[in-house]
Parts: sequence; C-alpha cells; structure tokens
Amino acid sequence: YYRPVLEVIYRFEYAMFGFNAHGFHFFNLIIHAANGLILYALARRLFDKEIIALMIAAVFLVHPVQTEAVACVAGISNLACTFFMLISLYGYVRSVQAIGSPRIFWMVVAVGVFIVALLTKEQAVVLPAVCLMYEVLNKERQNVSSFLSRVGLMVLPLLGYLFLRQTLFGSFVSSVFENIAELKLRVLAMAGLFEMYGGLLFFPSGLHYYRSVDILAPYVSSWIILGMIVLLVYLCLRPLTGLNKKISFFGLAWFLLALGPVLNIIPLVNEYAFIAAAEHNLYFPMIGVLISAGAVANHYAPTFNHFLKVWARTLFIIGIMCLSVLTIAQNRYWQGEIPLFQRALTFEPQLGRVHILLAKAYFNEGRMDQAIQEFSFARDIMNGYVQKAATPKAKRFYKGLLKGIYSDSAQAYASKGDLKTSVEHYNLALEIDPQDSYIYTNRALSLIAVGDFKGGVADLQKALVLNPNNLLAANNLSICFIQQGDVSRARGLLESILLKDPGFTAARDNLDKLNKAQKTNP
Repeated sequence: YYRPVLEVIYRFEYAMFGFNAHGFHFFNLIIHAANGLILYALARRLFDKEIIALMIAAVFLVHPVQTEAVACVAGISNLACTFFMLISLYGYVRSVQAIGSPRIFWMVVAVGVFIVALLTKEQAVVLPAVCLMYEVLNKERQNVSSFLSRVGLMVLPLLGYLFLRQTLFGSFVSSVFENIAELKLRVLAMAGLFEMYGGLLFFPSGLHYYRSVDILAPYVSSWIILGMIVLLVYLCLRPLTGLNKKISFFGLAWFLLALGPVLNIIPLVNEYAFIAAAEHNLYFPMIGVLISAGAVANHYAPTFNHFLKVWARTLFIIGIMCLSVLTIAQNRYWQGEIPLFQRALTFEPQLGRVHILLAKAYFNEGRMDQAIQEFSFARDIMNGYVQKAATPKAKRFYKGLLKGIYSDSAQAYASKGDLKTSVEHYNLALEIDPQDSYIYTNRALSLIAVGDFKGGVADLQKALVLNPNNLLAANNLSICFIQQGDVSRARGLLESILLKDPGFTAARDNLDKLNKAQKTNP
C-alpha cells in the first residue's frame, strides 16, 4: 500500500472525532452520499435523461453489497478513492463535451483529481483505461489525435505514480510471478470470482465479512457458468442501438477494468488457498453494471405506453425499498465485532483468522470460555496449514499465527483463573518462538500468581535481556524488587523507564509511591 491521501483523511477524522466511532461512521455516510450525487451528475452527462440518472444513483446508494464499504470505518478507502475517481471522470467527460477554455479547465480538474485518487488507493490506476473506453465508444469522440492527447494526459500521472512506487519500494506491485503454480490456480479461479461478484449484484444474499474463494476448489463448472452469463449478457445487449449500445458496452468495460486489480492476479490471500473476494471490491466496479443497465432501460423506455411506464416506475420503487430493507438488515451485523465475525463464520467456517478475531472479541467482552473455544478452532486450522505449507516462508507465517493463538488463549485461561493451563499455553508459544520478550513478560504474571515468584522474576529478567526496551517487563520487575525489599534496584529500573518514556504513567506512579514510602519510613 502507498496511500498518503488516505492517511491525511484519517488524521482529519481523528482531529474532528477523536475516538468517537459515530463520527467516523457518519463521515463514511457523507462520502457515500456525495458519491451518489456525483454519479447522478455523471449519468446525466452520459444519458441526458434525469430519470435514468436518478435510477442509477438510487440503486448505487441503497444496494446491500455496499454495506461493507460504508459500514466499515476502514472502508473509507473505497469511498474516498471512488469520490476522487468520479470527480476526475466527470471532469474528463465535461472536457470531451466542452469547447474552448472550459475544455482546458475540466481537463485540469480531471488530471489533478486523478493524482489525488492514485494517492488514495491503488485501484485508481484503472481510470485512464476507463477514459479510453469512453473515448472509443462515445458518440462525442472527435479526431484520433484529439482523444489520444486527452488520454495521454491521464496516462502521464499514472506513469509518474508507477515511477514513484518503483523508487520507494523497488517494484510497481508485489511479486506476481513468485509462484507460477499458484498464479495458474489464481487465474483458473477468476471465473468463480466473476460468477460470485455478478451474483452479489443481482442476488445480494449471504453478504458477510472476510468473503473468500478457495483456489483449490474445482473450477470447470465456474467457467461453464461464466460462459452462460456472457452469452446471456450478449443476448440482452444485442437489441440495443445507437448511443445506448455504446454506453452499455462502456459500462461493461468499466466493470471489467475496475474489477481487474482485485481478481487476484496480484495475490490477495486471506490464508492458505483462500483468496480474498471482499464485497467492498465492488464499490466502484458496480457503477459500470448500473450504467449498462441504465442503457438497457433507456432503450426500452420509449416503447412503453403510459400504463407500462407507471408499472415500471412502481416496480422500480418497490425494488429500491426491498434493497433498502436488505441493507438495513445487513447493517445489524456491523453493530459489533461479535455479530460481524459470527456471521462471517457461518459462511467461512474454515478461516482460522476469523476464529481468532471472534475469540478476541469474546475476550474483550469477558466471555472467556467462548474465547478459548474459538482459539481452539483456530489452533487446529493453523496446525493443519503448518503441516500442508509447501515453503519455509509459509510455515513460518502460520507458526507465527499459532504463537499468537497460544499466547492469547493463555491470557484467556489466566483471566478465568486457570493459571496452570495458562502457563502451559505460554510454554507452547515459547516453543515456537523462544525469543519473544513479551511472552516471557506475560508468563511471569501467571507464574507469580501460582506462587512461583522466583520463576516469574527470571522470566522478567529474560524478557529484558531479549528486549531492553520492554518497559512493561521493566515495570513489573521493579514491583518484584520492591516486594523483595531491593529498593535501589527498583528505583533504578523505574528511573530508566521514565528516561526512555516520560509518559509511562504506571512507572511514574510506582516511583512516586516508592518515594513517599521512603519518606514515611526513612
């Protein structure tokens, strides 16, 4: 990721709302509504009909598949990037349609805002290609040199952006060809992704977080289904003529181009063979499908008599109401971590990461037995990955997750008073990584609680040897020294902590108590 504009947005939100989550969610809603307005303005430019533009914007705003992008605070990356991309594309269309100085003004807007979009989210790289498709398929196209110069102006910032990424990170993107066998599997799984994304747009059921596709699953049927879908789309668009036909194909090109970066050519892996297929990936691409649907509606609308027009509008309103109800229902799962991850596991029970997230949510709610159970499920899944992983890098990764599971479950056992089992789980975590300073720090507390004071002190000392900047271990060790009556060593530790971090409140409180006790009992 390289998203400096997104970082600015986060800082702005924090300056406005602090840690008030309602403010962040409200800001997402504002950006989503703004995107609907810009889309309406863009559709007006494409169709020159208010009713078609309203229909497109309305479906975009209330479609349930948008829930993940809008309800999730981090989803503002999709909202903000789409906001800038739509403004840029609107400026581009205005530039094509304008003459004289307004053409230059709108082209400057298109290029300038495109640069901002690129620095908001990587998906913006598709915008020059979308502009090219607009030029190729739009009736306003002028001579070849004119539209190539406009597209060229959009390509220049893209080249600069890619050069910047090359300079900062040594490559444009992460390694695509690192594992050719896996790349082939990801390509074969693309049919399933198209089938899934298309299904979500027309039948938005079973929406959930951490949506995944298994690239080891059979793929032949998905390619057959995709072929049938392509044929059906062709038959639907074939009767269209003139502008409607051009706009419909422009919308399809928009959808395919915008979806390209998230089809896992660049690997987006949730875990093992499960590649990410997040619903928020549809936020910008779905506009292309809506534009194509608008072209179909615009083609058949003149053939309707008054009676059919009334019924069509009535059915559309009912459809919008149904979509709105589904969206409201879907938002219920985003009211807290527990319902969110419980629903995800209903559809993705094989994802160890989601079990971990649910376990941590239970832990934060004080539901230790349920947390331990979810950690157990995650542990079994990750152990299976360690056994199946084909490369040392993959094994290390899943062992790292296992270490976290053992450490977190140890804390859960400690919280419910089962200190013996807590120590056992910390031991298992240290078998995986005996150099983790913070696991020693945490195990020390359980050892002291079961009466092994000497073992606890030894763990804290070991933690500091491994990481002298582990201030939590230093603070806990100072308390142990105080209990042993070794005031000078305790004072030295506390003063060293405050030299490194003057804002470490616990260490300052302990030092103040120590000073007061010495004044009282000199």
